[in-house]
Amino acid sequence: MKRSAPAYRHAERVRVVDALRAGRYVSYVAADEAISEATAYRWGRAAGLSFDGPATARRQGAERRRALADAVREHGMPINAAAQRFGASRRSVFRALAATRP
Repeated sequence: MKRSAPAYRHAERVRVVDALRAGRYVSYVAADEAISEATAYRWGRAAGLSFDGPATARRQGAERRRALADAVREHGMPINAAAQRFGASRRSVFRALAATRP
């Protein structure tokens, strides 16, 4: 007969999945919870998460920076407001503007 995991293990799994859903890196979550990265990936996949390669992450980052620069340029959004809305620093806003300069 298969034994169920103890309650503390279930709580640990919930914390790991919540952190992964929040966008934290697998390596950081695994280190914080003292589990292997393979276990964190396995629990994430079991919860319906998918883990894309670095090319997808780069593309998503580029799309985010482009949206940030567009919001500032097209809508005249102040730098501080754009940084707060997109969860970025002022420096990131200026870098996005410089990278997408026409």
